[in-house]
Amino acid sequence: MGGLIGLMLLGAAYLATLERVPRIRILWRDGVTAEQQAALEARYLLRNARDRLPEGSLAYDLLDTSRANIRALVDDPAVTDSNDIDRDAYVVEPETDRGEAWMWVAYRVPGLRAAGVRWTLILLLSIAAVAGLRREAVWLLRQAGAGLRYAIRAWNAHQRSPADSRDVFDAISFRARSDGHPRRGDLLVKLAAAVLLLPAAGPPVLETWEALALAAALFVIVCGTCRRGWWRIPVAAAVVLATLGVKGALPRADIAEGHNSFLLPEDGGPLEQGLPPEVFANWKAQFDALYPEPEVVVANSWRALQAGPESLYVRSSDAIWRPAKYTRQVDTVNFRTLAAFRGGFANKLDENFWAGDLVREDMPFYVMYELTPASVGSRLRWTGQVFWEGSDGRYEEIRHDRVGERTIEPRDIGKRVYAVFFPGQQREFEFRLVPSRTLRLAGWAEALLTLVGLCAVALTIRPRWSAYLRTVSLFLVAYYIVIAGFPEPSSARLGKSYLPHGTSSDGGLGYEVHGRTMAILVGSGRVVEALQGTEPVFASTPGMRYVRMVEKLVFGDTNHLLALLIAAVPIVVFSLMRRFIGALPAWVVTAGFVGLPLQHFSFLQYVTNGRTGSADGIGAGVFLLGLTLVLHHEPATTQRRLAYVYAGGAALAAAMCLRPHIGLAAAWVASVYAGRSWARKDLPAAFALAAGVSLALWVPLHNWYYGGELNLATRREAASLADASWQDLLRAPVDVFRGRLDSGAVASARQQITTWLWSPVFSYSPSSSALQWPERTLRVAALVVTMWVAFAWAARRQRAPADLALVAGAALWAHAAMLVVAGLTQRYLLAWDLSVVVLIIWVLRRSGADVGATSPARERAAADAR
Repeated sequence: MGGLIGLMLLGAAYLATLERVPRIRILWRDGVTAEQQAALEARYLLRNARDRLPEGSLAYDLLDTSRANIRALVDDPAVTDSNDIDRDAYVVEPETDRGEAWMWVAYRVPGLRAAGVRWTLILLLSIAAVAGLRREAVWLLRQAGAGLRYAIRAWNAHQRSPADSRDVFDAISFRARSDGHPRRGDLLVKLAAAVLLLPAAGPPVLETWEALALAAALFVIVCGTCRRGWWRIPVAAAVVLATLGVKGALPRADIAEGHNSFLLPEDGGPLEQGLPPEVFANWKAQFDALYPEPEVVVANSWRALQAGPESLYVRSSDAIWRPAKYTRQVDTVNFRTLAAFRGGFANKLDENFWAGDLVREDMPFYVMYELTPASVGSRLRWTGQVFWEGSDGRYEEIRHDRVGERTIEPRDIGKRVYAVFFPGQQREFEFRLVPSRTLRLAGWAEALLTLVGLCAVALTIRPRWSAYLRTVSLFLVAYYIVIAGFPEPSSARLGKSYLPHGTSSDGGLGYEVHGRTMAILVGSGRVVEALQGTEPVFASTPGMRYVRMVEKLVFGDTNHLLALLIAAVPIVVFSLMRRFIGALPAWVVTAGFVGLPLQHFSFLQYVTNGRTGSADGIGAGVFLLGLTLVLHHEPATTQRRLAYVYAGGAALAAAMCLRPHIGLAAAWVASVYAGRSWARKDLPAAFALAAGVSLALWVPLHNWYYGGELNLATRREAASLADASWQDLLRAPVDVFRGRLDSGAVASARQQITTWLWSPVFSYSPSSSALQWPERTLRVAALVVTMWVAFAWAARRQRAPADLALVAGAALWAHAAMLVVAGLTQRYLLAWDLSVVVLIIWVLRRSGADVGATSPARERAAADAR
């Protein structure tokens, strides 16, 4: 028992003391060799050396924060200087930033500081625990064997009837109403609850925890049933209004911020006219030194850009709900990079570039803060240079080579602080407002009130815990991959950060600019102009700009909505697969979808696509949602709900607006569903689906209303249809038959088919090139099986499953669209994913599983029997 108790004590100590390490700076004495420095770092447990400043200091994660270790470090002759350490008490300063590593009490205990000693102790305790608990170990092995036998029995039961296949979440009980049907008005109650979530969260929703809390409350509404009692919604609304009132009374820093890019394509611009002369002269000298004027004009230079700032300060989506004096009003300041700063100027279409080594992460920018009475007592912490306005109106230049700070005093009220940043020279910098105690307490109270408002709205719904916990589990895993799965900074991250996009060639930059402009128009009350989408006749894909508009309205200058939408894709995939193959195989397939870095049917491809801001991943996910809804609510079945049928049609319409080439697949799904509704005499289902799909008429109505042009989609799609490439596909067989193998039509058709069938498509960068040939083989097999399933259904073969044929037909129509409409290889995402879905289901059905048990016919037969 001693070994087990020792392991338990170690585990308890680990959990109780685990925390992020402090980040300190060390300047080593000149003459310290690399070997000596490595030995000193190991002695004092300094990890992750990074961010070397010009004077030579390095940032470290300090694992051992004991006084003895800090004293020895500070007094070591090899250390010239240190930062973020109280030299009198030999402790790390309380406000020091946290590093990347984690620490626990063992790092501060002599003897346990060495990793080898700790692991040796754990090994000895484990051996002692096993030796002392032989009987318990035997019992555990027997239980493991019993669990394995249970899993085998569960799989065999699934093979006999996938409809009865269950997972661990299905074991959670749910007290439903006796009738099992939603009451009239439940849909309106859910819609009202969803609307209340917005003021409860308090837009703009900028923090990650707020976005996740909003998503969790929305999942309650989607996965639950309405509680009885008409009074619940009014009470929830009253609670939300009360929380808003209390939030308005809380103190906040309310600092006026102004910012813009610092680009000087020509003299005499708004920056020179609006900035203080001494500030502008100093910054211009730095800009000229970093980016000297070239002898020959080049396009890939910050100086060569002809579209510099048009005004002193740029507008921000953060100011839509909170009017700003300059760019936006802020209560917190904390950024190290341009992405964390979230400057809207970073994605400006006028400053697009197509060649060279420029990256938007290196764009120079500046910021101005006008201090307020509420900010008195707080501290501004930074590295580098700032200009601080004095009581006489002059600006004092303050430079900190290492992290330094200055307390905001009453004489600073109304004064301005200017700072400029050149990320090309220094990737990371420090700029942070350390709030006073009053502001910290007010911030915590505001966060608590936000949670109270969200919970009040969520309590109007009774969650179905099995569905809710399953949904949240899938979502959290996917969201973690979206946020943490891509460390490289070369493309737009999702979530709170607002890293600049690349060129507009991938569409992401254009959608971002359009959506942001539309959101600002809505904020100024020009709703009709905003709905125009910045174009009287859509020139390119229309739907994604509206998604971006909603994102800026709710989440400000962030990528929160895009991250939440992409993280929801695995939920849709699991629901779709469970409809065909049951819960257990659906979990296996979804796990492969989420974790495998493949070229097709891989969640990592959706994340990679989303990081560019492109609409293909979102469009494919929304189409899969519509397909899943219509399959789960087939006409004349006991599960059919008209609201969900309408939602399925609306999802298909949204997919067409996001990516018009999906229109053929969406039309196929809608027409087959309407035909089945007619055959089964369930016309309300057909009308509900038609009402949802009719939302796609927004695109031609928009083109006619705003531009006076009758165009069913966009001008780009119209130009693609007028292109001769798809006509070459028709002429090529004739030329081959005549022996004209070198004709232009044959060459064009060969190129089009090769790109469609053999290209590596839109690939997740870490995917191995060695997997390309197996993946191409899988692609061909999926296409062959998809064509066979569709042919068998069309030939009305007895064993041809109609539900799988619906998916196969959608896949083939998606492929047909890609052969007609030429585009980037990422456009093939949906077509090949649907083909792989058909292949997986077909293989499992051929393996002997009676998946036909989930067909609508058997559901109706079972209902009649009951």
